[in-house]
Parts: sequence; structure tokens; C-alpha cells
Amino acid sequence: MTKPAESSSSINVLIVDDVYATRRILKRLLKKLGYSKLDEAPSGGEAIEKIKNGKYELVVCDFNLGDMDAVQILREVKSDDKLKTIPFVMISSDPSMEQIHESRELGICHYLLKPFDSVRLQEKIEIAFQEQAS
Repeated sequence: MTKPAESSSSINVLIVDDVYATRRILKRLLKKLGYSKLDEAPSGGEAIEKIKNGKYELVVCDFNLGDMDAVQILREVKSDDKLKTIPFVMISSDPSMEQIHESRELGICHYLLKPFDSVRLQEKIEIAFQEQAS
């Protein structure tokens, strides 16, 4: 497994998934990678509210949520100049080509297909941060 970056423990991460068990798994994997400032949102509406009111440096978000999809969250976040640089990593069991195309148009190319492990999650997070820095 990739050793977590020393600064990973100070990064505020929002986990967005409407399935409680998936949020627990993501939380466990992120803790294993050294992330300790973890918050959760079980819906897209709550995620948008938390992102607008919080100071998140990373969002790990499922594509299909109960009240909206990840593309709708992305549109909302990317339309705000203060928030548009927050890196997103998307997870899904079966993203549609339309979802992938729409999210790429919004600058997101970091997908994890379920099931995944901490190594793949860390790879996608590192890529997201590298792209944000460039």
C-alpha cells in the first residue's frame, strides 16, 4: 500500500454517498490512508450545503445519490469561484457514458469503479491533487 502523505491528516474530506455502508467503507479506507478529518453527507443537497459552508479540500462522491446525481453537485460547486478548485473523486458501480462525459466537461476525470481498494483510492486522490496544483 502507498504510504499516506504526511499532510493527509490535515486535509478535510467530505464523503458523499446515499448508502450508509459505503460511507463507512470509504471512511475506513481513508483513515487507513492517513486521512483523519472526515465528514459525511448522505444526499446531494446536504453535500452542497456542507461544501458551501465548510472548508473541504477533497470530495469523494458517489455518482448516483437519492436526490440528485454527482454531475448536479459538480455544476453547483464549479459555478462558485471560491469552491471550483476543490478536487473531486467520483465512485460508481456503473457510471453511464453521459455521466462520464458531463463530469469531464466540468473538469472531473477521476473515477473509481466499485468495488475498489485503498490503493486505487489513493491513486485517484493523488492524481486529483496533482491536477489541482497544475
